[in-house]
Amino acid sequence: MIADPNQTVIDTLKKILESDERIQVVATCLKGGDCKRKAQVSKPIVVIMDLKFADMGGGRVIKELATLRQDLAVLVLSPHAVKGSPLLAAAVAAGAFDYILRPPNYKELEKLSRQILTNVFVATVSKAKWIPRREGGPEGEEEKGGAERHLEAVLVDVAADRLRDCRDLLTNIKTRIQPAVIVLLRRDQAFLDDFAQDIQSRITAPFYSARPGDFIQPGRIYMLGLGENDLVAERNMTGWIEIRQVAPLDGSLPAETPSVVRLVESLGRTFARNTATVTVGGSSPRLLEALAAAKRLDGLAVIEEKSKLLLEMATKQFPKGEVPDDILGLPQIQALINGA
Repeated sequence: MIADPNQTVIDTLKKILESDERIQVVATCLKGGDCKRKAQVSKPIVVIMDLKFADMGGGRVIKELATLRQDLAVLVLSPHAVKGSPLLAAAVAAGAFDYILRPPNYKELEKLSRQILTNVFVATVSKAKWIPRREGGPEGEEEKGGAERHLEAVLVDVAADRLRDCRDLLTNIKTRIQPAVIVLLRRDQAFLDDFAQDIQSRITAPFYSARPGDFIQPGRIYMLGLGENDLVAERNMTGWIEIRQVAPLDGSLPAETPSVVRLVESLGRTFARNTATVTVGGSSPRLLEALAAAKRLDGLAVIEEKSKLLLEMATKQFPKGEVPDDILGLPQIQALINGA
């Protein structure tokens, strides 16, 4: 369902959404007061809406929609969706699933087509967030297999040539993660700094280019540059999680990348099963070792489906499919992480 006070915006959004055959626009609203009534009849899975209507604010609309169904996701698309906006704050407090900043000029709306479609897909699948994620194990085994998984740390290893493809993935990770996110990118530090500035406007969570010696703080997204030594993230004696460099176990300097295995292992020890390791591209055997370490520590281990070289290596090295947990496209990975 689309709710916006501008009919032209509604028509443009309808065109964008229906360009994907999996999406059907079941209703449209020009007034905030019509949203609940039309949603009761049309039963949408996702509502895309502005934050300001002639008759009421978006926060009030979302509160009314929230009384209908728990699995109804509201995606805010508005020129008012800027950091510090009272309208946005009210919408988030009322339960908005996510939000996208729309250019004031509606003619530029089509430039956001890919982002809108991706976010709608993620919001559609996100109703799984209301269902506790349960892993195997016999009935009644609550301690391990039956416990809920609430992701506390996500490590994303991205090959240099796939970095731009992952903008939406990195942007959407912040919507569901609570304490800390570590994003490991396979480029030099200067490039990481530039990339952080490039997508900073798209996210609201604090975004940091972290270096060894920094402490991980809740709610922040960290980018780690690659140095000559292995990286670990562990709790120190004071209880803080600290990013540290340690010498490679074999005493040599890695030619391609530090041992991401040790970083995954340190995250697994710190956050237990509430971790996810995602690889996008790449062809290093160490990435497979990292995925194996993630599974060994009961975390999620995922390979992006276009990572052909890595998948070929995984098939040869793990013929029985022990690694990874799943092979997915980027939108499905977003949905998995958001719903975990």
